[in-house]
Amino acid sequence: MLNVILHYRKIHCLNCGIKLEKTGLTSPGGHRATNRLTQYTHELCQHMTVKELLEHLNLHRETVKEIDQKFLKKEFGETNHSHSGLITMDEVSFAQHHRHLIVVLDFKTGCVIWLGKERKADTLNDFFEKMPQKKLKQIKAITMDM
Repeated sequence: MLNVILHYRKIHCLNCGIKLEKTGLTSPGGHRATNRLTQYTHELCQHMTVKELLEHLNLHRETVKEIDQKFLKKEFGETNHSHSGLITMDEVSFAQHHRHLIVVLDFKTGCVIWLGKERKADTLNDFFEKMPQKKLKQIKAITMDM
């Protein structure tokens, strides 16, 4: 593994305590990885299995998982209520088929509109209750295999 030695200033403030100089190499509250490495890791997650990525970058599994989750939350964290009027829903199992997600997609574009934890009626109700009335009225058809 490559070690990077970085010299930075510590500022001792009587009011605030110790503050570290911002270098811009890492994101605040982030991982012990540079911004460039986190971006590269996320891009590789889209093309490689986790096992291949771990071997390639020699990173810990949890580090890779946290980096990818950070990017996914940024990209898909907010519900995108825009849709073509045709919606499809399905469930996805993970964690050795013991946990489930409900995935709501735009049928025409295949874009993810929403992800919900657990496969319960309350989960879907939550999605529809939060959808703006204007968008709710634009729904022409819903397909599901659940």
